[in-house]
Amino acid sequence: MPVYRYVALTQKGKQHSGIIDAESDKNARRKLQESGLLPVQVVKASETAEGVSSLFSRKIRQVELGAFTRHMATLLAAGIPMVQVIDSLQRQTGHAMLQMVLAEIKNDIIEGSSLADALNKHSATFSPVYINMVRAGEMSGTLDVVMERLADFIDRQQELSGRVKSALLYPAFMAVVGAAILVCLLTIVVPSITGIFLEMQKTLPMPTRILIGVSSGLRQHWQLISLFLIMVAVGINALRRYRRDLWDSLILAIPGVGSVLSMFVTARFARTVGSLLQNGISLPVALKVGRNIVYYQPVAKKIGEILEKINHGATFSSSLRESGWFADFVPQMLAAGEQSGELDKMCMKVAEVFEKQAERRLTIFVTMVEPVMILVMGSVVGFVVMAILLPIFAIQQLVH
Repeated sequence: MPVYRYVALTQKGKQHSGIIDAESDKNARRKLQESGLLPVQVVKASETAEGVSSLFSRKIRQVELGAFTRHMATLLAAGIPMVQVIDSLQRQTGHAMLQMVLAEIKNDIIEGSSLADALNKHSATFSPVYINMVRAGEMSGTLDVVMERLADFIDRQQELSGRVKSALLYPAFMAVVGAAILVCLLTIVVPSITGIFLEMQKTLPMPTRILIGVSSGLRQHWQLISLFLIMVAVGINALRRYRRDLWDSLILAIPGVGSVLSMFVTARFARTVGSLLQNGISLPVALKVGRNIVYYQPVAKKIGEILEKINHGATFSSSLRESGWFADFVPQMLAAGEQSGELDKMCMKVAEVFEKQAERRLTIFVTMVEPVMILVMGSVVGFVVMAILLPIFAIQQLVH
């Protein structure tokens, strides 16, 4: 059944918007009138999907997806039929785009589609991990349990991402503010002071001459400097888009940063594979999904090579060891998991170990970056102050 987006007026004259299922435009208007609404505009959702996405709604965030998943798990555990669950969640959510997605999913289910197949039509919202776990839950008859695990998985990923962002926020803020202050200092404050020294036509100390030269260069050639920075930004963006493999390799090679990112990537990959294995997904399929969710292409390439070796009969642990990318203890732990038949649990333990290590490394990195930034900014400001004071001290000595 088609989905229509409407704008209507209530009996009190207030505007009300939403979506409605109907066989036709006229049927949609009739349903609205029967519910006490005066339809102003009724448009088929497929014709306004782009407009709804850009004007009426934000992109569906992971935190909203996690809440939706947990609510679905609760309703399914209570024995409520799937169509009623989707219908209830559609009415509860205030997110316009999610409402439209749920309406289309409900229609697909009514027409006989499975939940996983219905979700697969909205790959921009639901990840391969999400879809495959739902498919496994439907096949095993434990969809409510799987949805609860999915909600935990999403919440854990959000928590980890939040910690990384909060840890890097302060250094990034300090860098931007420090750079802005330095530019204002060199282009506004310094010229007004050093102009007095230039009028004296005296030989100035070397630091003062360097400061005047830098300040003059910024003021006289700011167009060229801006153009250069824009070209650098365009070049970086082009490298990211057209040579993604090279860009990712450079990022992972940055001292300090690369090791932390590698740990987070390993943790996410291990948790994804472990979660899929726990829900009955085969190892090759789990690795294929894990490869798709890895952000960095060099790592995804390594996982692809591991998958190919497993398809030719190799064990997971030996393939990991031969890849040379993962830490030595990872294949050892997974080998123990293969022998005991608890590979899924070992993957989850690997994820926990690397998440804790990455968080510790990130904390140490941020702790080290903050004093270094303060030292650098203090040194720059100290140089500016010294370059200004040296001529003043020289003038005082001449006077006395």
